[in-house]
Amino acid sequence: AADSVASLDEPGDSPLDSIDYDRWVEEIWNAPGLDKSLSVAAVAGDDVACFTVIETDSDRAWSGMTGTIPSYRGRGLAKLVKSAALRRCAAAGITAAYTSNDDENGPMLAINNWLGYRRVQTEMALLRPLGS
Repeated sequence: AADSVASLDEPGDSPLDSIDYDRWVEEIWNAPGLDKSLSVAAVAGDDVACFTVIETDSDRAWSGMTGTIPSYRGRGLAKLVKSAALRRCAAAGITAAYTSNDDENGPMLAINNWLGYRRVQTEMALLRPLGS
């Protein structure tokens, strides 16, 4: 539920829609690269307020998604879970951490800058309308 809600307003070229639970389990939760022992969530009662998903390959980690439920934004939770996940990665022998950001997502860019990420690649999406 947290992934679906947090993903709905994620900046990007293609809007993300909520996917059905069984498909989410298959494609996200059971993805071969997902490392549940390094991923972190902040909870409020029984609800996930914020989370970061870590994917690994050998000694490299990728922050596949960091999301905060809208009503919990602005409290520093994304910074908290992402920094905790990076500490777990370092303790597990991970030597390089990667993430991606849409340039329109200023709050996450600020977190990633604070965490020491630096730009190593820029991706550009192009669109050409078809028809008429």
